[in-house]
Amino acid sequence: MSSEEKFKNIVIESDTKIHAIKYLNLDGTDCRYEFWEWDGVEAESFVGKTN
Repeated sequence: MSSEEKFKNIVIESDTKIHAIKYLNLDGTDCRYEFWEWDGVEAESFVGKTN
């Protein structure tokens, strides 16, 4: 299964703009990094998938 498939259930709100997504694996844990913007706020998220 690809990294994108592992995170396919992540829901993005319609008013959130994703600027960048990167998939990586850290010490055996699949992860997804996002750089996003919502209502003028820019932020980053890091999501780890353990199963």
